[in-house]
Amino acid sequence: MAKIVGPGKRFEQDFKASFTGLDKISCDRVQNAGGHYRGSYTVSDFTVYRKPSLYYFELKACKGKRFSFDHIRPGQWQGLQLKAKIEGVRAGVVVHYYSDDGCLGVYYYPIGHLAGLRLQGKKSVSIEDEAGIEVDYRLKKVRYHYHIERWLSCIESSIQG
Repeated sequence: MAKIVGPGKRFEQDFKASFTGLDKISCDRVQNAGGHYRGSYTVSDFTVYRKPSLYYFELKACKGKRFSFDHIRPGQWQGLQLKAKIEGVRAGVVVHYYSDDGCLGVYYYPIGHLAGLRLQGKKSVSIEDEAGIEVDYRLKKVRYHYHIERWLSCIESSIQG
């Protein structure tokens, strides 16, 4: 019997596949540490390197137009914030917003921005949040392809300017 793949795993698969053929970019899927046994965790789902930056991306699929911070584990909050303090390192959450009709949008949120919202007492971020950096994509027949190089350039230019 075929295993049913949920929207989160499909998002991760499509994200990883979008790096195919990009010779100057390294993308590694980080394996979960022991299934979160006794508080173990991974900081992010993916590490990506494109000179001169290292990226830590935690990927989340979210039905609707609002992403709850409850979906980020405490160790990930701490770990991503620590990584983001290192020169040349970018860390954040990539949210794939979807509905029954398909993709509503994909956005990257720097962990510092989300942490700032959290300190203000916010419990979620909306697809309309201006600090989100949109990830361009196209729908192939049934799977998505993300325009990685263009998106990484947008992240870098948002930090520079």
